[in-house]
Amino acid sequence: MKISMKILIPVFAMGFVGCVSAPKGPQVLELKSPQGESLSAYRSTSISKEYEGEQLTREKEESVDFIVESKPVEKKGEHPVEVLVTTVTKAGTMDLHDYGFPENGETIEFHYTGNGEVLKAGSFRKQSLFFVPPLPLPDHPVEKGDTWSLEHTWTSNSGIELQLEIIGIHKGYQNCGEDSPCAEIEVSGSVSPAFERVVGLDMESRISGTLLFSLPKGEVYSSKIESREILSFPNRKILSRSCMVSVPAEKKQLEGVKFPECPLVDQ
Repeated sequence: MKISMKILIPVFAMGFVGCVSAPKGPQVLELKSPQGESLSAYRSTSISKEYEGEQLTREKEESVDFIVESKPVEKKGEHPVEVLVTTVTKAGTMDLHDYGFPENGETIEFHYTGNGEVLKAGSFRKQSLFFVPPLPLPDHPVEKGDTWSLEHTWTSNSGIELQLEIIGIHKGYQNCGEDSPCAEIEVSGSVSPAFERVVGLDMESRISGTLLFSLPKGEVYSSKIESREILSFPNRKILSRSCMVSVPAEKKQLEGVKFPECPLVDQ
Protein backbone atom coordinates (compact mmCIF):
# COMPACT_ATOMS: atom_id res chain seq x y z
CA MET A 1 0.00 0.00 0.00
CA LYS A 2 1.58 3.28 -1.10
CA ILE A 3 0.25 6.55 0.32
CA SER A 4 1.47 9.88 -0.96
CA MET A 5 0.18 13.34 -1.68
CA LYS A 6 0.07 13.79 -5.44
CA ILE A 7 0.60 17.00 -7.36
CA LEU A 8 -0.93 16.71 -10.81
CA ILE A 9 -0.88 20.29 -12.06
CA PRO A 10 2.73 20.89 -13.13
CA VAL A 11 4.13 24.16 -14.45
CA PHE A 12 6.72 24.93 -17.11
CA ALA A 13 8.87 27.54 -15.46
CA MET A 14 12.47 27.97 -14.39
CA GLY A 15 13.93 30.68 -12.23
CA PHE A 16 15.43 31.65 -8.91
CA VAL A 17 13.34 30.76 -5.91
CA GLY A 18 13.66 33.21 -3.03
CA CYS A 19 11.80 35.84 -1.08
CA VAL A 20 9.48 38.15 -3.00
CA SER A 21 7.29 41.10 -2.12
CA ALA A 22 4.08 39.78 -0.62
CA PRO A 23 0.73 40.69 -2.17
CA LYS A 24 -1.33 42.89 0.12
CA GLY A 25 -4.18 41.33 2.04
CA PRO A 26 -5.77 37.87 1.74
CA GLN A 27 -5.42 36.21 -1.67
CA VAL A 28 -7.39 33.51 -3.45
CA LEU A 29 -5.41 30.30 -4.03
CA GLU A 30 -7.20 28.36 -6.75
CA LEU A 31 -6.40 26.02 -9.61
CA LYS A 32 -6.72 27.34 -13.16
CA SER A 33 -6.95 25.55 -16.48
CA PRO A 34 -3.56 25.58 -18.27
CA GLN A 35 -3.19 28.03 -21.14
CA GLY A 36 -0.63 25.89 -22.96
CA GLU A 37 1.54 22.81 -22.62
CA SER A 38 3.76 22.50 -19.56
CA LEU A 39 6.13 19.92 -18.09
CA SER A 40 7.09 18.82 -14.59
CA ALA A 41 9.63 16.21 -13.51
CA TYR A 42 8.99 13.93 -10.54
CA ARG A 43 11.15 11.62 -8.46
CA SER A 44 9.71 9.14 -5.98
CA THR A 45 11.87 7.02 -3.68
CA SER A 46 10.76 4.55 -1.05
CA ILE A 47 12.15 2.00 1.37
CA SER A 48 10.18 -0.68 3.19
CA LYS A 49 11.16 -3.18 5.87
CA GLU A 50 9.14 -6.21 6.90
CA TYR A 51 9.49 -7.85 10.30
CA GLU A 52 8.25 -11.09 11.80
CA GLY A 53 8.44 -10.45 15.51
CA GLU A 54 11.73 -8.58 15.96
CA GLN A 55 13.45 -10.22 12.99
CA LEU A 56 13.90 -8.32 9.73
CA THR A 57 12.76 -10.69 6.97
CA ARG A 58 12.60 -8.43 3.94
CA GLU A 59 13.90 -5.04 2.84
CA LYS A 60 13.14 -3.29 -0.42
CA GLU A 61 14.19 0.03 -1.96
CA GLU A 62 12.48 1.47 -5.03
CA SER A 63 12.65 4.64 -7.07
CA VAL A 64 11.17 6.09 -10.21
CA ASP A 65 11.74 9.28 -12.19
CA PHE A 66 9.14 10.52 -14.65
CA ILE A 67 8.00 13.60 -16.55
CA VAL A 68 4.38 14.68 -16.78
CA GLU A 69 2.92 16.95 -19.46
CA SER A 70 -0.26 18.90 -18.86
CA LYS A 71 -2.20 20.77 -21.51
CA PRO A 72 -5.69 22.17 -22.07
CA VAL A 73 -8.52 19.95 -23.31
CA GLU A 74 -9.48 20.58 -26.94
CA LYS A 75 -12.99 21.73 -26.12
CA LYS A 76 -13.37 23.04 -22.59
CA GLY A 77 -16.60 22.07 -20.89
CA GLU A 78 -18.48 23.44 -17.91
CA HIS A 79 -16.02 22.65 -15.13
CA PRO A 80 -13.69 25.36 -13.75
CA VAL A 81 -10.45 23.44 -14.41
CA GLU A 82 -10.02 20.85 -17.17
CA VAL A 83 -6.62 19.42 -18.08
CA LEU A 84 -5.09 16.52 -20.01
CA VAL A 85 -2.28 14.87 -18.05
CA THR A 86 0.21 12.56 -19.81
CA THR A 87 3.30 10.79 -18.51
CA VAL A 88 5.79 11.24 -21.36
CA THR A 89 8.95 9.72 -19.86
CA LYS A 90 9.58 7.17 -17.13
CA ALA A 91 12.70 5.53 -15.66
CA GLY A 92 11.92 2.87 -13.07
CA THR A 93 9.43 0.08 -12.45
CA MET A 94 7.17 1.52 -9.76
CA ASP A 95 3.49 1.65 -10.72
CA LEU A 96 2.50 5.29 -11.23
CA HIS A 97 -1.18 4.42 -10.69
CA ASP A 98 -0.26 3.79 -7.05
CA TYR A 99 0.36 7.55 -6.81
CA GLY A 100 -2.59 8.69 -8.89
CA PHE A 101 -0.53 9.45 -12.03
CA PRO A 102 -1.01 8.11 -15.57
CA GLU A 103 1.40 5.36 -16.59
CA ASN A 104 4.06 6.04 -19.23
CA GLY A 105 2.34 6.99 -22.50
CA GLU A 106 -1.09 7.17 -20.87
CA THR A 107 -3.28 10.29 -20.88
CA ILE A 108 -5.94 11.02 -18.26
CA GLU A 109 -8.41 13.89 -18.49
CA PHE A 110 -8.90 15.53 -15.09
CA HIS A 111 -11.60 18.03 -14.13
CA TYR A 112 -11.38 20.03 -10.89
CA THR A 113 -13.09 22.75 -8.96
CA GLY A 114 -11.00 25.80 -8.17
CA ASN A 115 -10.02 24.49 -4.73
CA GLY A 116 -8.92 21.09 -6.04
CA GLU A 117 -11.95 18.81 -5.70
CA VAL A 118 -11.73 16.17 -8.42
CA LEU A 119 -14.85 16.02 -10.61
CA LYS A 120 -13.51 13.64 -13.26
CA ALA A 121 -10.44 11.40 -13.57
CA GLY A 122 -10.64 9.66 -16.92
CA SER A 123 -12.73 6.51 -16.54
CA PHE A 124 -11.58 5.76 -12.99
CA ARG A 125 -14.25 5.22 -10.36
CA LYS A 126 -15.04 8.00 -7.92
CA GLN A 127 -13.84 6.06 -4.86
CA SER A 128 -10.37 5.49 -6.36
CA LEU A 129 -7.10 7.20 -5.45
CA PHE A 130 -7.41 9.31 -8.61
CA PHE A 131 -10.18 11.34 -6.96
CA VAL A 132 -8.05 12.37 -3.99
CA PRO A 133 -7.54 16.16 -4.35
CA PRO A 134 -4.06 16.86 -5.76
CA LEU A 135 -3.31 19.45 -3.09
CA PRO A 136 -5.06 21.16 -0.18
CA LEU A 137 -6.39 24.57 -1.21
CA PRO A 138 -8.61 26.83 0.91
CA ASP A 139 -12.14 27.77 -0.14
CA HIS A 140 -11.64 31.38 0.94
CA PRO A 141 -8.94 34.09 0.56
CA VAL A 142 -5.91 33.56 2.83
CA GLU A 143 -2.71 35.29 3.86
CA LYS A 144 0.52 34.38 5.66
CA GLY A 145 -0.17 32.50 8.89
CA ASP A 146 -3.64 31.24 7.90
CA THR A 147 -4.48 27.54 8.11
CA TRP A 148 -7.12 25.34 6.52
CA SER A 149 -7.93 21.65 6.31
CA LEU A 150 -8.77 18.94 3.79
CA GLU A 151 -10.55 15.63 4.41
CA HIS A 152 -11.22 12.95 1.83
CA THR A 153 -12.07 9.24 1.84
CA TRP A 154 -11.33 6.67 -0.84
CA THR A 155 -11.04 2.91 -1.21
CA SER A 156 -7.62 1.30 -1.63
CA ASN A 157 -6.90 -1.47 -4.15
CA SER A 158 -7.12 -3.93 -1.26
CA GLY A 159 -10.67 -2.78 -0.51
CA ILE A 160 -9.95 -0.82 2.68
CA GLU A 161 -11.72 2.52 2.99
CA LEU A 162 -9.14 5.16 3.94
CA GLN A 163 -9.43 8.72 5.17
CA LEU A 164 -6.99 11.52 4.43
CA GLU A 165 -6.76 14.46 6.84
CA ILE A 166 -4.43 17.30 5.85
CA ILE A 167 -3.69 20.74 7.32
CA GLY A 168 -2.34 23.50 5.07
CA ILE A 169 -0.44 26.51 6.43
CA HIS A 170 0.32 29.65 4.43
CA LYS A 171 4.01 30.34 5.13
CA GLY A 172 4.42 33.45 3.00
CA TYR A 173 5.55 34.14 -0.56
CA GLN A 174 8.53 33.07 -2.66
CA ASN A 175 9.98 34.13 -5.98
CA CYS A 176 9.37 31.53 -8.69
CA GLY A 177 10.58 33.37 -11.77
CA GLU A 178 7.98 34.38 -14.33
CA ASP A 179 5.29 32.63 -12.30
CA SER A 180 5.78 34.82 -9.21
CA PRO A 181 4.50 35.28 -6.67
CA CYS A 182 4.31 31.72 -5.34
CA ALA A 183 2.61 30.98 -2.04
CA GLU A 184 4.60 28.60 0.14
CA ILE A 185 2.21 26.03 1.60
CA GLU A 186 3.28 23.69 4.38
CA VAL A 187 1.22 20.51 4.60
CA SER A 188 0.97 17.87 7.32
CA GLY A 189 -1.53 15.17 8.10
CA SER A 190 -2.35 11.50 8.21
CA VAL A 191 -4.05 8.61 6.47
CA SER A 192 -6.03 6.12 8.53
CA PRO A 193 -8.82 3.57 8.08
CA ALA A 194 -12.13 5.39 7.72
CA PHE A 195 -13.56 3.14 10.42
CA GLU A 196 -12.06 3.03 13.90
CA ARG A 197 -10.56 -0.40 13.46
CA VAL A 198 -9.94 -2.90 10.68
CA VAL A 199 -9.80 -6.44 12.07
CA GLY A 200 -6.24 -7.77 11.94
CA LEU A 201 -4.67 -4.45 10.91
CA ASP A 202 -3.31 -1.42 12.75
CA MET A 203 -2.15 1.46 10.61
CA GLU A 204 -0.17 4.63 11.25
CA SER A 205 0.63 7.00 8.41
CA ARG A 206 1.99 10.54 8.50
CA ILE A 207 2.42 12.97 5.61
CA SER A 208 4.40 16.21 5.60
CA GLY A 209 5.93 18.54 3.06
CA THR A 210 6.02 21.88 1.29
CA LEU A 211 4.86 23.12 -2.08
CA LEU A 212 5.09 26.39 -3.99
CA PHE A 213 1.85 27.46 -5.65
CA SER A 214 1.85 30.09 -8.41
CA LEU A 215 -0.92 32.62 -7.88
CA PRO A 216 -1.08 34.01 -11.43
CA LYS A 217 -0.99 30.59 -13.12
CA GLY A 218 -2.99 28.66 -10.56
CA GLU A 219 -0.51 25.78 -10.69
CA VAL A 220 2.07 24.08 -8.49
CA TYR A 221 5.60 25.26 -9.25
CA SER A 222 7.45 22.66 -7.16
CA SER A 223 6.80 20.28 -4.28
CA LYS A 224 8.40 17.94 -1.76
CA ILE A 225 6.18 15.47 0.10
CA GLU A 226 7.33 12.80 2.57
CA SER A 227 5.33 9.99 4.14
CA ARG A 228 5.95 7.43 6.88
CA GLU A 229 3.80 4.37 7.35
CA ILE A 230 3.53 1.48 9.80
CA LEU A 231 1.26 -1.48 9.04
CA SER A 232 0.91 -3.93 11.94
CA PHE A 233 -0.58 -7.41 11.60
CA PRO A 234 -0.87 -10.07 14.34
CA ASN A 235 2.61 -11.53 13.70
CA ARG A 236 4.05 -9.15 11.16
CA LYS A 237 4.92 -5.46 10.77
CA ILE A 238 5.83 -3.36 7.72
CA LEU A 239 7.66 -0.05 8.10
CA SER A 240 7.98 2.22 5.08
CA ARG A 241 9.04 5.70 4.19
CA SER A 242 8.74 7.50 0.87
CA CYS A 243 9.49 10.88 -0.64
CA MET A 244 8.23 12.52 -3.81
CA VAL A 245 9.63 15.74 -5.25
CA SER A 246 8.63 17.73 -8.32
CA VAL A 247 10.43 20.47 -10.23
CA PRO A 248 9.79 22.34 -13.49
CA ALA A 249 11.13 20.61 -16.63
CA GLU A 250 12.30 22.17 -19.88
CA LYS A 251 12.08 19.08 -22.10
CA LYS A 252 10.54 15.61 -22.20
CA GLN A 253 13.82 13.87 -21.36
CA LEU A 254 15.11 13.22 -17.84
CA GLU A 255 18.73 14.02 -18.70
CA GLY A 256 19.85 17.19 -16.96
CA VAL A 257 16.93 17.36 -14.49
CA LYS A 258 18.19 18.40 -11.05
CA PHE A 259 16.03 16.98 -8.28
CA PRO A 260 16.31 18.27 -4.69
CA GLU A 261 17.69 15.79 -2.21
CA CYS A 262 15.21 13.82 -0.14
CA PRO A 263 17.13 11.25 1.93
CA LEU A 264 15.15 8.40 3.47
CA VAL A 265 16.27 8.14 7.10
CA ASP A 266 16.47 4.60 8.45
CA GLN A 267 13.41 3.50 10.37
